[in-house]
Amino acid sequence: MVQAAQYYPRLSAALCCGLRFLPAYEKMRRALSGGLVGPEVKLCDVRVNLRSLVGKRYSWLCDEGMGGGVLNLVGSHVVDLLHFLSGRRATRVHGTLRTMVEETETIRGIRRIGADDFASFQLEMEGGALAAVTLHAQMSGFQQVGTEENKFIFIRRVMFSDIFIKEVTVTGSEGHLVARNGNLYHCRRGGNEEPLYLDEEKDEISTAVDKGSQEESEGDEALLSGIYLRGLGLLFRHLAKKLQINNEDEEEVSPDRRSPSLATFEQAQYVQSVLEAVRRSSKQRSWTQVTLKTEEDLRMLQGSEEMLHALPPLSPKANLLVQKQQLQQRQRLH
Repeated sequence: MVQAAQYYPRLSAALCCGLRFLPAYEKMRRALSGGLVGPEVKLCDVRVNLRSLVGKRYSWLCDEGMGGGVLNLVGSHVVDLLHFLSGRRATRVHGTLRTMVEETETIRGIRRIGADDFASFQLEMEGGALAAVTLHAQMSGFQQVGTEENKFIFIRRVMFSDIFIKEVTVTGSEGHLVARNGNLYHCRRGGNEEPLYLDEEKDEISTAVDKGSQEESEGDEALLSGIYLRGLGLLFRHLAKKLQINNEDEEEVSPDRRSPSLATFEQAQYVQSVLEAVRRSSKQRSWTQVTLKTEEDLRMLQGSEEMLHALPPLSPKANLLVQKQQLQQRQRLH
């Protein structure tokens, strides 16, 4: 897939990683490139608290192997965002994954929830920078809505789209930048936080997201957070602009009309390698190298399996030995 996406120069192949298109993160990236917090990034800290990703019925969201879990659904976007902001990749990881809730009132019996709802991992980036990520998908219950000014406070049940806290802090030698749910703040070392960008604009994408969240707020299934939905809307807008530019002469297109960088399949391969390393680290309870699988590695693995299938049937004892060797080879490649 990676080679196919790179084969045609004018082919648009992108992933649904929409956080990088939110204005706060675009401005954060420019500020980091301009050295607002110092010449080098020292530490990145990401904290995401959200409602349970599991709905009332058993589905693929309950199984890690089918793509469920907070690491797959949220961690992939966080890893991509860290690479987008810093321009660096992770070399080693150390992580812990847990499934705190294995059954609910409606999911019990022979079917259990196997997808992780808590993930905490550290990334050692190129150049020596560190990143700490905590993903917590256990917030639920009720939320107080209203202010003391209007003297009207009521309690209502909230869905996943309502309970959401996302904070990204990037620290350098001269201060730090922090993005909280779409707002961006800057703090010089020894000073106070000052807003750089406040997400108060209401474009058609934000209006559509708010309307959809209100219409679905009483549904049974969990919803994506509004910040992710808005990011996806902005991604599709930029993708449409990119397709329009591809149909024109690129020399005649002004720089301000060019689309920001999209997440490519090659970057998706890196993100997947980081997630796999986090899973291995959680099982082995140790720091794990991030290894990108190449086409040659995959061909070697496939070729060895085809050769084994072509051999005559083995005895049960020899068959167990071959399976053990295959497992060891897969672990080395991963």
